Amino acid sequence: DAARQRWGSRPPLGDWHPRALDAYVNFGLKDREDGQVELKAPREIEADTFAHSGSTDLYEHLGDLDLDVTLVTSDNSNVRQLAELQRPRYSHSRFIELRGPSHFIPQEVPDEVVQIVIDALA
Repeated sequence: DAARQRWGSRPPLGDWHPRALDAYVNFGLKDREDGQVELKAPREIEADTFAHSGSTDLYEHLGDLDLDVTLVTSDNSNVRQLAELQRPRYSHSRFIELRGPSHFIPQEVPDEVVQIVIDALA
């Protein structure tokens, strides 16, 4: 409860939908022997995710994919430009820009994301 109160009272987790914050606290954290909590993911994996996130040639191969793609971003996302970079590389893409959320779109507006997925699969 302390982690939920602390993180839920300030950005970015304070902007999350309550269900998303509950899931993060309940399934993403573990208790330590000293009474504190920490991420279940080992620090090395968490750090590696961010250290290598920009060192891939993924964008060069997106055009090889022959499938319908729905790109979702937000006018308030600090990684909006990544969606913009991907957009022209797909032959069949739908681009959705939401108003308001940060780059934590699924955590902040999960019901909107569910509807986007349902529409994309229809």
